Amino acid sequence: MNYCDFGKTGVQVSRLGLGAMRMPMIEKKGRKMVDEDKAMAVAHRAFELGVNYIDSAHVYLDGQCDGFVGRAVRAWKGGRIHVATKNPTWKLEKKGDYRRFLEEQLKNLGLGAIDFYHCHGLNGAQLDKVILGLGVIDEIHKAKEEGLIRHASFSFHDKPAVMKRIIDTGVFESVLCQYNILDQSNAKSIAYAARKGLGVVAMGPVGGGRLIPPEMRGEGTQKKAKEAKASAKEGARNAKKPKAETATATSAAKSPATPAQLALHYVLGNPGVHCALSGMSTVQMVEENAAAASEGWRVTKREIDRFAKAIDDAKALAKLYCTGCEYCLPCPAGVNIPRCFEALIYARVWKVPGTAKFIWNQVVQNKQGPSLCTECGECEDKCPQKIQIRKQLKETAEVMSSM
Repeated sequence: MNYCDFGKTGVQVSRLGLGAMRMPMIEKKGRKMVDEDKAMAVAHRAFELGVNYIDSAHVYLDGQCDGFVGRAVRAWKGGRIHVATKNPTWKLEKKGDYRRFLEEQLKNLGLGAIDFYHCHGLNGAQLDKVILGLGVIDEIHKAKEEGLIRHASFSFHDKPAVMKRIIDTGVFESVLCQYNILDQSNAKSIAYAARKGLGVVAMGPVGGGRLIPPEMRGEGTQKKAKEAKASAKEGARNAKKPKAETATATSAAKSPATPAQLALHYVLGNPGVHCALSGMSTVQMVEENAAAASEGWRVTKREIDRFAKAIDDAKALAKLYCTGCEYCLPCPAGVNIPRCFEALIYARVWKVPGTAKFIWNQVVQNKQGPSLCTECGECEDKCPQKIQIRKQLKETAEVMSSM
């Protein structure tokens, strides 16, 4: 695993971070629960391969994410793991709410301190109304003085210019924002954050998996899987003593084996990005991504050309870009919005009608299709990507009904 200085925080962070929001779930007595055995295997395999940054939030996994992350970190007997989680900024209504959520999350985590405590999805309006208006900055300083949080952070989904305003408050030491092959809107803001000494974590490096068409994902390709696994094992042997690494490739460096690894390399090729945060739900995903963030890998001219083509191909996706973050859920009418859009993307962008139809049939059979939409607009208010969901649900129905 490669590591680098995480801004001016003094932390050596792994170039790959583990996003815990996509951990496997199971249903017990009518309620979704974390699949403890599978999720623990994913987390500990990541730690074993040198990942030392794990990301959670108060609202992830139906509110169970902090609890799981705490158990995973406490059960790990290897090296230091840096825990990041997020305070639900949109729920802060009065002074003291920030501290109330902080204490609740510390209890759920079972930890004495949180390494990187984020204001979740911070935007311009919340900066003015909550962070400044409710005196949250003072609460942040107090929590740091008491040793409850080590570094103040924020995650971000607003317009790039707003990020600069937030950074210029001087209170935050790291930022988590969207950046990948398709969405490069934060590139200048990332550079500004890095110049200011903030640690920068890029979320959605492979767009929730949707930037990689199924025929390119390496699913069922044994050779690629073996190559990724072998490289991951090599990374594990080098993970015991983290050290800063440069991006310079050696002549003996290998080329990434799968498109997911290429997408990660594209993100990590930005000098302002210190860590690529990937939501991983299987051990295989962990091993593949860890290989891409380990020593001995580089991006070749051929792959750069593939990136350029991927960007061109993805332009058609821009208006219906959905990362599957599920912030739009639950839909009051029962529409499975991300799944509907997944079908549309496979049909329109990747030109894989078989996969699109398979997904669509599942949506229809589960009675979660666009026909249920009442156009209340609640989903659009919550969508970080500001997708015109109601309009595109109609388009989805039209496209899929014509197939």
